[in-house]
Amino acid sequence: MLFHLIKKTYPLLYFLIIFFLSILAPTYAYQENFWPFFVENTYEIINERKRLNFLGPFLEEAYCCDNKSYATLRPFWIQFSDNKQRTKDTHVLYPLINVHESPELERWNILNLIEWSRICVDGKNVDQHVRILPFYVLRRTGNPDTSYEGLFPLGGSIRNFWGINATWAWFPFYIRIDRGDVMRHGLFWPFIRWQEGPCAGGAALWPLMGHFYKTGSYRSSYFLWPFIYRNEEDLDKPAPSLKHGFLPFYAYHCSKNKQSTTALWPFFKHIESYHPPYQEYHFPWPFFVQARGENRYINRWAPVYSHSVINDVQKEWFMWPLIRHKTWKESGLCIDQQQFFFFLLWTQRQYHPDCPSGPFSQKTHLWPLYSYWDNACGQKQFQLFSPLEALFPTNRIVQKLYTPLFAIYRFCQDVPGYTRHSFLFDFISIENTPYRSQFTLAFLFDAECCADYSRFQILKGLLGIEKKNGKKSLRILWLTI
Repeated sequence: MLFHLIKKTYPLLYFLIIFFLSILAPTYAYQENFWPFFVENTYEIINERKRLNFLGPFLEEAYCCDNKSYATLRPFWIQFSDNKQRTKDTHVLYPLINVHESPELERWNILNLIEWSRICVDGKNVDQHVRILPFYVLRRTGNPDTSYEGLFPLGGSIRNFWGINATWAWFPFYIRIDRGDVMRHGLFWPFIRWQEGPCAGGAALWPLMGHFYKTGSYRSSYFLWPFIYRNEEDLDKPAPSLKHGFLPFYAYHCSKNKQSTTALWPFFKHIESYHPPYQEYHFPWPFFVQARGENRYINRWAPVYSHSVINDVQKEWFMWPLIRHKTWKESGLCIDQQQFFFFLLWTQRQYHPDCPSGPFSQKTHLWPLYSYWDNACGQKQFQLFSPLEALFPTNRIVQKLYTPLFAIYRFCQDVPGYTRHSFLFDFISIENTPYRSQFTLAFLFDAECCADYSRFQILKGLLGIEKKNGKKSLRILWLTI
C-alpha cells in the first residue's frame, strides 16, 4: 500500500542510513521508532495488532485482529477496510466527500447534497440513484412504478422520496402531490390549491381560506391561516381526532388518548392523557411546567431548576444551561451522565443495576483539555488535548481522522498490566507488560528489559549493550562485538 511505498522510498538519506544499519542486527523490540519519519508499533493483544505512523500523526496505517484496517492522511483522507465483509469506506475532507464500496452497493456523496448510488445483484444494476439537492433527482429500478426523474424547478416527478410522491412543472406554477388515491394540485403554490379523488375534494386560496375533505377519513378548514383552523381526522374510527383554534387566544386538541387546551398560545396549557394517564400544566411555558402521571413526572422552574422522569429517563437541570444530570437504562445497564455547560465538562458512567457500587465504565471529557475512557474490564485510555471528543462522542470517523492530531500525550491500557505512554506523537514512548518494559526516545535512545533479555542503545546501535541468556555483548557502529 501507499505507506509501504513511502517507507521504502523515503528520500531522506539520513533516515535510510539509520534504518538500514538498525536492521543489520536482530532486535526483540515491539516498536521501531525513527521519529518523526516512521514509527511502527506491534500490539500483543486485542484491537490493533500493528500500527504504522509517518511524519508524526499525519500518515497512519493500522491493522486490527478482526480483518479490519484503516489508513489515513490527516486531516484530509481516511479509508476503513473490512476484508471479511469486502467493504471500504473512504472519507475526504470529512464530512465533505464520503464513499462506500461493497460487493452489492456503491455509493458516494458530497455533504449529503450530491449523491450517487448503485445496487448490484449478480453483477446487474437493479437500483441506481442520483440526487443533486435541491435541483435534480434520478432513480432507475427497471420498474416504472418506482423509477422517477426530476429537474427542479423545471419539471419531473418523485416516488416515495422522503415519503412524498409528487409531480411538478415550472414550480411553483404547478405541482401535484399524491396521497394514496387522492391528488392535491397547486397553481402558484401555495396560493391556489385543490384536491380530487374518490369521495374527496376541497380547495384553498392561501392564506385567506381553505377546506379539504375525504368522506369517512378527514375534514380540514382554515381561515386567515394559521390563526383560525379546524381539523378532524380518523373519522372512520370510534374516537376521531379534533383540533381547532383561534390563535393566539385559544387552541384545543382532542383524540382517543389525549386532550389539551391552550390559552394565549403557547404560554398557558393543560394536557390530560388517558393512556397512559397523566396531567400536565404550563403556566407559562416554557418557564413553569408541571406534570404528574404514569411514566411521567415534570417539575420545571426555569432557568433555576428542572426535574423530569419520562419512561424511566430522569433529567435534572440546575441554573440552565449550566448543570445537567441525566440517568436512564439501556441494554440492561444503568447510565448516569453529568454535564456542565453542555460539553465543557461531560462525564458518563455505566453500571449493572444489581451492583450500583461495583465496577463501572466511564467516559470523561474536560473540554478542550483531556478525555478519559475506562470500560470497567481493564481497558483504559487518556488523551491530553481533546477538543473534538466531547462534541462528537460517538463519531468513529472524527475519532480516527481528527482526534489523534491533538494527542500531545496519550495513555493506553488494553488489559491490566499492559500499558503504553506516548508523548509528542511517539517522540517519547514507554511500554510495560507483565514480562517486558521498553523506553524509547525517538531514534536517539532505546532501552528494553524482559526475563532473559535486556538492552539499551543509542542511535539504533551506534553504541549499545545487550544481555541475552546471561551473556553480554557490545554494539558499536551498529555491529555486535
